[in-house]
Amino acid sequence: MPSSANKNVFTIPRYESLLSPIPRIPNPYMTGSGAQGTDPWKKVGALARAATANSKPTGSEGAGGNSSKARNHWGSLLASARSASSRLPPSKIKENVENDEIFLEEAIKLMEDQIAADKTGKVSVKGDTFKKVNRKGKPQPTQVYLNSTRDAICWESTSRLNRMMGKKPILPLDHILRVEAGQNTTNFLRTRDKKTSVEQMSFSVVTSDRSLDLIASSIPAQKVWVKALRLMMHNSKDEAAGDSLQGYLNKIWNRADEDRSGSLTHEEVCKILESLNITLSKAKAKDVMKTYDTDGNNMLDKEEFLAMMDIMLSERKEMATIMGGKTEWNAGDLAAFLREQGGGAPVTEDFAMSEIRRLSEDPNTTNLTVKTLGLLLDEAKNAVYNPVKLLEGAGGDLAKYMAHPLTDYYINSSHNTYLTGDQLQGDSTVEAYTAALQRGARCVELDCWDGAPGVPEGNDGSEPIITHGHTLCTKILFRDVIRTIKNTAFAPPANNPYPVILSIEMHCTLKFQQKMFRIVDGELGEMLYRLPDDADATMEDLPSPEELKHKILLKGKRVHKPDEPDDDDDDEEEVESTPRAGNTSQRGLQPAMSFTGKSKKKEGHDIDPDWSSLISLAAVKANLEKTGKPFEMSSFAEGKTKKICETQNGQFIRYNMRQLSRIYPFGGRIDSSNLDPCPAWGAGAQLVALNFQTDDTPMRVNRGMFLQNAGFGYVLKPPPLLAKGQPTPPMKLTVLVYSCQRLPKLGNARDVVDPYVKVEVLGAGKDKATKQTSMVQDNGFNPAFNDGKGEALEFDILMPDAAHVCISVWDQDVGSDDFIGVHSVPLLNIRPGIRHVPLDDAHEARLHMAGVLCKFTIKELTPAEAKMIRPVDSIRNLVAAPAPKQKAAVDRSLGFSPDAPPGASSTILDSPAELEGGAEF
Repeated sequence: MPSSANKNVFTIPRYESLLSPIPRIPNPYMTGSGAQGTDPWKKVGALARAATANSKPTGSEGAGGNSSKARNHWGSLLASARSASSRLPPSKIKENVENDEIFLEEAIKLMEDQIAADKTGKVSVKGDTFKKVNRKGKPQPTQVYLNSTRDAICWESTSRLNRMMGKKPILPLDHILRVEAGQNTTNFLRTRDKKTSVEQMSFSVVTSDRSLDLIASSIPAQKVWVKALRLMMHNSKDEAAGDSLQGYLNKIWNRADEDRSGSLTHEEVCKILESLNITLSKAKAKDVMKTYDTDGNNMLDKEEFLAMMDIMLSERKEMATIMGGKTEWNAGDLAAFLREQGGGAPVTEDFAMSEIRRLSEDPNTTNLTVKTLGLLLDEAKNAVYNPVKLLEGAGGDLAKYMAHPLTDYYINSSHNTYLTGDQLQGDSTVEAYTAALQRGARCVELDCWDGAPGVPEGNDGSEPIITHGHTLCTKILFRDVIRTIKNTAFAPPANNPYPVILSIEMHCTLKFQQKMFRIVDGELGEMLYRLPDDADATMEDLPSPEELKHKILLKGKRVHKPDEPDDDDDDEEEVESTPRAGNTSQRGLQPAMSFTGKSKKKEGHDIDPDWSSLISLAAVKANLEKTGKPFEMSSFAEGKTKKICETQNGQFIRYNMRQLSRIYPFGGRIDSSNLDPCPAWGAGAQLVALNFQTDDTPMRVNRGMFLQNAGFGYVLKPPPLLAKGQPTPPMKLTVLVYSCQRLPKLGNARDVVDPYVKVEVLGAGKDKATKQTSMVQDNGFNPAFNDGKGEALEFDILMPDAAHVCISVWDQDVGSDDFIGVHSVPLLNIRPGIRHVPLDDAHEARLHMAGVLCKFTIKELTPAEAKMIRPVDSIRNLVAAPAPKQKAAVDRSLGFSPDAPPGASSTILDSPAELEGGAEF
């Protein structure tokens, strides 16, 4: 590899050319057939290569050397190119910076593995030289580049041990949540280096659990990488969502043909088959190669390789079951199948024929093969999740959908948002807020404490901080978090305009609260929603998400008024003691903490009036029997929520119709595991706060819930929880699991996976069950269960409105099984029929072309069947006496006749003694 100085002479001029407004001339306006022609791009390229060969480094800047002589010479080349282009008709000229496809095509050449020429001849050049900023804020030189398949960023490890072991870090493009220019992440903030030139060369790649923080070799290099990565991130997500077979096969070919020779040797074929989770001995692989090696050169070119893959894609045992033993279907067969899939919706044979020809890419074919039926069933448009629910407004008018009071929605909520690890010694970072907000969270948590000199580094002692108190978790500045929220809450790529709630856990003294007031007031300004002056007297409902677009609401304690209920003493203060605000010299030692974090003594709270004026959601002590003011809300610990759902469920449902409630995990969850959100959702609780850094079943269910309404983080509660409709009767769900398709290799494992499918039902009350298929050994490419006949998993579900179905694939292994992928969907959003279940990895990235094929059947349980599951009884006695009008509405939603006597039967019959949590609607 050339020296960094020589390398940058080669790359920096090309970065500048990419950012300059140089037109790319369409072919009809090119003359001559030489390398240059009259195309300014080609002329610039040729002159740049000449400049590279003749230039010598004369200086340094940024992460590597930079030739000022080359820069000056490049300026004249740009002028020459512009002069050439100016002679063309302006209507025929396209600016390169305005054409993303052209830009990306040229940028990738600078970013990936490539063969480049310098004075010593041809050498391998990997991307560019950067300075990577580590967790201590220290920049270290490294090479950063795109991998051969252009779907991941790679870099040379700065760890000596990793280099010795041959470990190369990799960051898949579809794991990226945001590419952020400047120095805004925690690693950069630790450096506090605000030198303009360095900051303009800096950028961060943010994922759900980390950030890659880089300082480029120049400002042009930074701009090219930032723009190109944003485009590639967008394209990667589109490709995964579109399930393009051609894209999948091209990616496999690029991965197999590592040396770019245009053909595959026997060793390369064996290697790629193993990576696809296909079990073949070397001898068998050699026989397969001979079958498709049409020119007899003991290698496979791309056409021969694709022919081999075509046959492998056609090997689907389950298709014999689905096709009734046939190997082909005509248009009539397919039309009948599609009618059954659509619940009897009309499908013509002409439409079926057009689908057959679309899938086969042959305008003359008349029959559907096993391969093409497999492609049809594996398409995104055949996915199990009802696509209408995924649209803005759940398929209706978005503005109308978002016009209800905040209390009518489930709101995507994060707990201890700042943490990236466990609750005892995890890192606190500002990019954790970026990640949560970009993933759809509309409520994030800030645990605020007094700062001290040097805590964190750079704090002069006057800045409030955010951390998990009484632990070894790292600290970050409150100011940095507010600025991050301001910059990312409504920003691309998510572009979510709906309101964000900041749940403030206040541990600061009055002095620091005053500083918090100045920070929030100064940074957020008009973005901050403030209560009307007469809210106490006139407000009847909270505003709607539509009314609160691009607004930030603060939830916390206010200055106590005589006519208000007590402050909310349950807001996580059973986990952390809160010092009395005021003079710290009078506060003394903080109370001792038990292992679970519970304080042995609680102290009072003084709230600064200025800070109090910013609070729009007042934290108060819950009173389920009393109607509070619309802007008052309460927090409930996991344990208290479970108890309320067991003993006061009807009251809790009604409480959540008029007030916001926030549920948070038990303080003993030191590993940052999550509570099951379904019982609280079943009782109508709006904000169930989860640890976003932990990929567990509750978090997967949360993702499935908030896929609805285009992922905006606001989902309307079901009608029974809004007193607007009857509950859905009990249901029986049958999942017939046929097969998996194209499962990915796990990390660097060499073994082919041994997959099985797990189906979990989570809901309210007793609606909790887990079942799984048998394991298929040594096949992750097309494993079929029960030899393609499928394995049936059945579930009886009493409260479908609150039920979620989580389908995951696992690799059976010695000790503990390995997670492969998952998809979660609310029960009532499942489309019956034979459906494709797409899979997401632990980073919420869609696994390209991977999935599970299942047949879903949902039928209503008869009263007799429901009675066998749970004894008949009434839940009327769970419903405390509310106001008469509200009581009548609630009774109707619960299935009671408003005039029925006590003890009358409800639509869903339950025994109070058997309640285990969740709604009884």
